[in-house]
Amino acid sequence: MQAYREVMDSGNCRFDHAAVRLSRGPQGEMEAVNYHRLLLPCRFPDGAPSLAVCTFRTNNMDLGLIGVSEFERMPDSFSMEDGS
Repeated sequence: MQAYREVMDSGNCRFDHAAVRLSRGPQGEMEAVNYHRLLLPCRFPDGAPSLAVCTFRTNNMDLGLIGVSEFERMPDSFSMEDGS
């Protein structure tokens, strides 16, 4: 929630690379899910604050900035890449 609160409080956008493991399937197996996330502060027409979240599942990650050089790749079928 910290990232969402930061965007709402600062009024600035935020772009993250995330490599996580999530429970998936009937047995709740943990699987890798990697994505880019763009958070944008917005306002509704009545002035109420809002937050737009855009995600893109991908194995094309750059986690080196935070000291992570390797991550678990998710299955290619999970990716939103077009293969080009």
